[in-house]
Amino acid sequence: MALTLLTQRPDPPAPPPSVTSQSSAPDRALDSRISDALGECRARLDQRGFTISLSGLDGSGKTTMARELAAALRDAGIAVRTHHVYRLLSNLLWTPRVIRRAHRESGVQIFDRGIHDNIAHLLAHPPHWPNVMKRWLIRFAQRYPACDLRVLMHTDAIRTRARRPEVSTETHARFDRAYRRIATVADLEIIESDAEALHQVLTRLIAAVHARTATLRTGRLGSSG
Repeated sequence: MALTLLTQRPDPPAPPPSVTSQSSAPDRALDSRISDALGECRARLDQRGFTISLSGLDGSGKTTMARELAAALRDAGIAVRTHHVYRLLSNLLWTPRVIRRAHRESGVQIFDRGIHDNIAHLLAHPPHWPNVMKRWLIRFAQRYPACDLRVLMHTDAIRTRARRPEVSTETHARFDRAYRRIATVADLEIIESDAEALHQVLTRLIAAVHARTATLRTGRLGSSG
């Protein structure tokens, strides 16, 4: 119980004026096709829960995306829970259990940060680890229990430094290499942190929910034959 309290918290508050959202309020309005598709997904999500992980360098827009995504899903009548899990030990011991349990529940669970961020930090700091250790971390990322949709929020060095001035260009480049390496083996969907990011994440979520339903139906038909 104590571990849950440490690693799970309600949706974070709105950012201060100096840190703006990827998009303005008018741009955030969902078009009718996205809204209708989310309404169709609601019944499917009542039958089986869905999990999304948001990874990326500090300043890439993970928390902003988690907040906007949760708001869009709630507007569609879909139950949402958001987790902010940044400790490595919690992601090793607690998060896999939550992912497995979420599939037996309803609605969507969003993980703002996760094991991929922990591994990216280990790959980038210190930069002189032996290659055998880096290869082991990459294999671990590949075998870690996966969310249904895994998103890597990406932004260039200029936009990252506008949000986080303490992040040097060299640090950004080092982390960017680490995240892209993880994205290749862990099948993360790279999405640019811009005004279209929310629509892109929702479009991928809708496609993934429908694809999973089709897979479950095919499995049932195969087993009955």
